[in-house]
Amino acid sequence: ITAVTSDDLILHGGTNMQTISQLIPGFQFSLEGPDVNILLRGNRSNGGVSLYQDGILRRASSQFQAAFVDTSRVEVARGPQGTLNGRNSFAGAVNVITVSPEFDAVRFGMDETLSSYSGNRTEIFLNYPLSNTVALRLSAYRERRDGVIRNVIQPSNSLQDQNNDYGRLQIAFRPSDTFSAIVRLANWKGGGNGSGDFGVSVRGVPINPLTGNTTAGVTTPGIVVPRLGVSCTDPSFDPLTASPIGAPYSAAPQQGGIPAAGPCNQPADPGPFAIARNSPHVRDISQHEVNGEFTWDFSQGLRLRGLFSYNDYDEYRQADGDYGPSGGSVLSPANPDNQHPGGILPGLITINEHTDKAYTEELQLLSNGNGRVQWVVGAYLLQAKTYDAFTFAYENLTPGQPPIVRTPGQFDTNPQTLICCQDFEFTWFFPLYSTLNSKSLYADAVFSATDKFRLIAGARYTRDATKGTSKFFCCGSDNPVSDSEVFSKVTWRAGFEADLAKNHMVYFTASTGFIAGGSNPGGVKPYEEQTNDSLELGSKNTFLDGTLSLNVAAYLTRYKNLLVTFFDPATSLTTALNKGSSQAHGLELEARWRPTRDLRFAVAADYMKSVFGNFVLGREATLQEGQDLPASYGVDQSGKPLQGFVAEGLATRNAPKFSINTSTDYDISLGGNGILTPGVDFTWVDDYKTRDAPLFY
Repeated sequence: ITAVTSDDLILHGGTNMQTISQLIPGFQFSLEGPDVNILLRGNRSNGGVSLYQDGILRRASSQFQAAFVDTSRVEVARGPQGTLNGRNSFAGAVNVITVSPEFDAVRFGMDETLSSYSGNRTEIFLNYPLSNTVALRLSAYRERRDGVIRNVIQPSNSLQDQNNDYGRLQIAFRPSDTFSAIVRLANWKGGGNGSGDFGVSVRGVPINPLTGNTTAGVTTPGIVVPRLGVSCTDPSFDPLTASPIGAPYSAAPQQGGIPAAGPCNQPADPGPFAIARNSPHVRDISQHEVNGEFTWDFSQGLRLRGLFSYNDYDEYRQADGDYGPSGGSVLSPANPDNQHPGGILPGLITINEHTDKAYTEELQLLSNGNGRVQWVVGAYLLQAKTYDAFTFAYENLTPGQPPIVRTPGQFDTNPQTLICCQDFEFTWFFPLYSTLNSKSLYADAVFSATDKFRLIAGARYTRDATKGTSKFFCCGSDNPVSDSEVFSKVTWRAGFEADLAKNHMVYFTASTGFIAGGSNPGGVKPYEEQTNDSLELGSKNTFLDGTLSLNVAAYLTRYKNLLVTFFDPATSLTTALNKGSSQAHGLELEARWRPTRDLRFAVAADYMKSVFGNFVLGREATLQEGQDLPASYGVDQSGKPLQGFVAEGLATRNAPKFSINTSTDYDISLGGNGILTPGVDFTWVDDYKTRDAPLFY
């Protein structure tokens, strides 16, 4: 486990999960469009790392982007978790722990941060004891920042801006020395443009030079035709495809030795930190939450602890579906065609909607003494209702007309958008309604066999009952399909701790984790659970009279039954299959040294090798150097084998082999006016892949 303290957050500008990634060995934070991926020890599965706040589970990946507010510390536990608290986690868990109300004094604090891109962030807290038994703590922040990914078409629609408001009220009760409780009410509103589809850039159109036809990524050999400027008024070209008249969808002739393709005058993004998009990008988040906990030392050596929560989370995301300036209501500077206001094509948009209403209960019975056995027994309940939808449609069917009005949570019945699959008039809408009822029992114990040797053992039983109902709307069809599944699993951990000397300890643990399976859309066979076996050997030490701490860990992790997804053109649905494995091993190091009262050094470094085992990726991975797809990973609706890319032995994505982070801080006393602390942070990360398989374009 790594604990990032409030002092660490202040010194290193730690305002969210992304900004503290350099303080934790082996921790990778990445955005793929608006989706957050957290990597620990080679894990590549969505949901593989669990996020908690004050022990309360956060289920949506976007919640990893929430800011820290009045935070006491952040704990990052690597490897499978679940025998000690909360929900079973696959590759690790992150717990953000807030500052609790205090009963001894009235306190007020404020932090103001100014940054580039017109950024400002204001955070405040007020601690107010009403009596010796009741105390309040109010925490809030407001954050604004312009987009840092510049949109050359619409500067106001630049990406990765910040527009967040958050407030939390905590009410603490302490009627006796043996009982305490906290109730929290919180609200988060997030707006702005978000990350859109940043990282997804259509550089060109794949073309087979032998035929002049587009390859769609599955025909060899393949080259890429850049998005070059073909005049919209050139009479020899079809303005919709930039192809010769009479040969729709084929490549344009050579222009200066380079073929041209794609809608007229549609450039590639000027990147890497600039885009050329004209359809609006939107990210709206709303979260309402009530949660609480209590602790009761009801007898000598025994403690009862309970937690509950209700979280209502809604997210609406919209991006430019054609990855360029075609269509829409804004005229592209690269396409000054006054005969077609807004562009020659209707503007495509993609919409993702996610709502999650989750209720949790947890009850723990713990040892609370100095006996030779320290233990915890717990029960956990999670009930959730989720709605996910994906829409791919024209923003405005008639170029130059006002864009459609989209109502979140419901298909837009505007007649202008209901026309489908005729020429270029297209709307694709897929919602998925799902429920989850998860129940777990867990226990964990540490037995002190001697004063210097301890045994560790824990186990957990989890039962997840899921139900999914999917609908698919295109071309006037509406075909709801439901599927119910039950997944159960026993996971465990075992190991030992040995004190070699007063300030030197070694430990070993073996543990397992899993992610439950789920329903596929369209009535396709459900996918099964993914599993993880992990071994860890480590040592924790202090030297030089406690001024130097050094922790080191070596690990081996095997991930099995991993998911691969494929797009079936026959149904226009994406299906998940359990078709792969991967393995990661590595070495992690943390060191902190304080040679004097005012000077501090810290190092967080890791080595990791994460590679695929028998893993076959879907054909979306396509081709490399014109070679055919070498293996089968499933069948389509007609039973025809689906050809995939064999990734065995290749490195997994977002898994750099080396990283090192160092920090140096020095306190300069200003007498009665406080302390000035200059510091230098340095981060170096080795090259790593952002896709599992190479694209030929």
